[in-house]
Amino acid sequence: MKATLGILRVTLKYAFRRGGVIYFQRPVPKDLRDRYPGKLIKASLGTGDVRIAARKIEQLNRELEAEWTLLRASPDATPKTSKAQAEELLKKWGLSPAPAENDPDARDLFYDHLEAKRERYAGGDEHLYRENPAEEYLDPVEIKAAQLLAGTIKPTLSDALELYLEVHPKRTDEKFVTYTKRAFATVTTAIGDKAIQDLSRQDAHEYVAKEQQRGNKTGTIRRRLNVIKSVIETYLREKEIDRKNPFASVPIPTEGADEKKRKPFSEDELKTLFAACKEKDDEVRWLIAILGDTGARLAEVAGLALDDIKLDAETPHVVIQPHRWRSLKNVNSNLEVTHLGRCAAH
Repeated sequence: MKATLGILRVTLKYAFRRGGVIYFQRPVPKDLRDRYPGKLIKASLGTGDVRIAARKIEQLNRELEAEWTLLRASPDATPKTSKAQAEELLKKWGLSPAPAENDPDARDLFYDHLEAKRERYAGGDEHLYRENPAEEYLDPVEIKAAQLLAGTIKPTLSDALELYLEVHPKRTDEKFVTYTKRAFATVTTAIGDKAIQDLSRQDAHEYVAKEQQRGNKTGTIRRRLNVIKSVIETYLREKEIDRKNPFASVPIPTEGADEKKRKPFSEDELKTLFAACKEKDDEVRWLIAILGDTGARLAEVAGLALDDIKLDAETPHVVIQPHRWRSLKNVNSNLEVTHLGRCAAH
């Protein structure tokens, strides 16, 4: 992104501006893409000031570089937040985040380690020592660890997502996890990775407004809102926090007005469709024919086993049931569909 500061023309790497706010965007290295849900890492910097954005980008880059170094060193590792890495660092020093009671000697040794790095950085310069620019001599994980030890970090939206994916029954479902992360990323992009205790109803309305400005349909926004609401609700419940969820029952202006009503196929259209399926007579056309006859979901039909198709029964039908290669959307999806007249003939 290019910007003007007085008479200077500067280029801000890994950044773009949208609606007055500067965003961070950096590609995931090719050798690590299989361990991330997407090819890009995006985050709202929550500011339109180039100078502030530059400092935040520098910090984000340091955190990413640290994470990527850890990932390359351990082929079986998965991406972790800087908070998780900081907790691991504290554990190596025999420490735990506040408010845990820690051994005073272990705590002093850790602080001595940080102090030694500060002194080396200052090199005897009293001004540098007093200014204490921690990001210049400590890596992001060490800074986060010190904050965790001191109890100065507020749990954020990212922490809520992490907890949600730890306790959810479908936490091992890769498709579910990927969708949840992508849907939830839209809120941190819109309002930043805010502290849970600082979330307000205004944040929810701002999120909806920004999603509509991006051109998303109200149905898409509602689905994402449901994810965000569930993540925050789970965090409040698991942490036994007695407060209302600011993302519950959020109205969306003109909701449903942009929905396109799909008309059902006419009888003549269905006859033409089934005739074409019979003529082509391949796996894709078999799939289309079953969809046309049953009205089942695409995933349900594509995931059928041969034993699920009962053509020799008194009433030909298919059995919609879970399999190890495909779960069902909900409990009510487990059923038998009997409209197989045309399909059976095929």
